[in-house]
Amino acid sequence: MTNGVTYRFFTDLEAPNVMDKKPFLEVNLLELNDFAATELKKLSKPSFNIDELMTSAGELKYTREIKRLLAAEMDNPSDEFVKFFASRVFSGPLTEKRRETFTGLATRAFAQFVNDKINQRLKSAISPEVSTDSEPQDVVTDKNDETPQRERSITTTTSEIEGYYIVKSLLRNIVDPKRIVYRDTQSYCGILLDDNNRKPLARLYFNNESNKQIGIFDSERNEEKIHINALNDIFSLEDKLKNILAFYEAN
Repeated sequence: MTNGVTYRFFTDLEAPNVMDKKPFLEVNLLELNDFAATELKKLSKPSFNIDELMTSAGELKYTREIKRLLAAEMDNPSDEFVKFFASRVFSGPLTEKRRETFTGLATRAFAQFVNDKINQRLKSAISPEVSTDSEPQDVVTDKNDETPQRERSITTTTSEIEGYYIVKSLLRNIVDPKRIVYRDTQSYCGILLDDNNRKPLARLYFNNESNKQIGIFDSERNEEKIHINALNDIFSLEDKLKNILAFYEAN
């Protein structure tokens, strides 16, 4: 069922030959992501397998409902939810006053738990990929930057991190994302293949907020600096990024 933007997919998991009341998959074309693309691919003619699809549909449907319930409990914990956790951390009677107290505690604990998980994912995603080599052997020199690296004061900005992840996402389908790393310098944030300065994919010149530029390389390692108005402009450079990556892989 669709209105042209949102597509809802149904099957007959609950009763044979009777369409379920709730969809097992819902896709908004304005908010596509990797998960939706993967599930949609299973419905395409080359990949269609009714047995696998029915198994996947059941998992998707009930996972979707559990996520919805968790979101509802996070915003407004039910009495059953509060009693469940209170009974495991408090041995006394759950009076009305204590129930109100544990309702607030459950809400805050749930939110803090989610935030802690997000922070852990961010740290694990960024930390292993940042090179700690203070004096790399293979260096692509920056003609405009003659200051020794050890004497610089370098701060990696949020914009540089976001730009790095955009480049990484554009190339993730043709190379292991772990091979794409960044090294920050005083003049630019370099994005490299295999942490090798002889394999630059791009350079982010974001120190001047009013004049952001991204450097793209060709097969001769010549750099073309391209002005961008917003980080989303990087997506338009996908072909150039894939071309230089293909060159390194071929050589």
